[in-house]
Amino acid sequence: MNNASQTAIFELLPKYQNDQGVDPRRRVSVPAKCTVKNEEGLPVRIAYDPTRDSIYYDKWVGNKPDWRELNLPKINWTNFSKVLGKNDPLLKEYLRICSWGSDSDGYDGSNKVNKKFREITRESQMQETEEDTRLRLRAESAVMDMDAQMLVSLASVIEGEELGNNINVTFRGQEGDMQDTRVLRQIMRTFAADYPELFFKFHDDEDIDIMHNMREALNMGVIKVNNTARAISYAHNNEQIPKSKSPKGVNPLDYFAQRVNKNQDFRDHYENILSIMEGGVSEATTETPASILEAAKEAGVIKWMNGSFHIGEDSTGAKSKNDILNRISENETVTVDGNEVLLADYLISKTRAQSV
Repeated sequence: MNNASQTAIFELLPKYQNDQGVDPRRRVSVPAKCTVKNEEGLPVRIAYDPTRDSIYYDKWVGNKPDWRELNLPKINWTNFSKVLGKNDPLLKEYLRICSWGSDSDGYDGSNKVNKKFREITRESQMQETEEDTRLRLRAESAVMDMDAQMLVSLASVIEGEELGNNINVTFRGQEGDMQDTRVLRQIMRTFAADYPELFFKFHDDEDIDIMHNMREALNMGVIKVNNTARAISYAHNNEQIPKSKSPKGVNPLDYFAQRVNKNQDFRDHYENILSIMEGGVSEATTETPASILEAAKEAGVIKWMNGSFHIGEDSTGAKSKNDILNRISENETVTVDGNEVLLADYLISKTRAQSV
């Protein structure tokens, strides 16, 4: 069976969107009842009430309120794509024929209304060929086998792809952030089932592996991204990677990943990042500044004395807790016994040595 027969995506029309999803200045919703015309042109009252067995008001059995007094919660969009599966048959049916869908005549009874959404994936009776079925199932399986980081990496690269008819792929929620993993996987699975060839074009792209590794490096604390400067730095010494500043509006990780196979300098830094991830990562990146400070204080490696934090007889220059935490976070250098050392690394190594 075609996946589209169970899953449908309803997307808000462009005028109700901005670059980050639903326009935050307004609440986008549609009423849960309206009057539409059937194939014979006769008025039919429909309503979405999940406690009923039908969307057709006249078919409701048992006690039901007068139509004019029927007050149901509106159907809201929290982002500009609403994905409905096999557990939402009534809502799918209602959205497909209600007055606010792009395929409707735009009238609720005799009242003109603004169309607000369109359906991207519709039920289809078209039969897949055996080859189509294999490709679709392979695409869906690939999505389900991905770990969360790879899923996010792939979504980041596919984001904004034009599907025709002014429909762009999006995996983001209202605040512009990626959907949580469960929702993201469902949307990606639907995308892969409907566009398997396009999906594999991105899935098999080497840039995806690079993007995945860069995101893992970011999560491990090997690198840092300064979104204001749009650049990438090594976390252990705060050294910015040359030429890593991305154009305005372009994610620095995307920009870096797309250039690794085109520029030797980027390739060299990428291989260095991989090397650090495999075992050379600074110990300072594996603990929080607060935990490093507290452990060092308990071990007597650092102490508060004469209005500042000291290591031995040497002052770090930090005159408050926030100050020392910031210096640990940045792994700044300090002078200890006449030698310059990386603060966070030194605290960790000395603390561990004291506990042995």
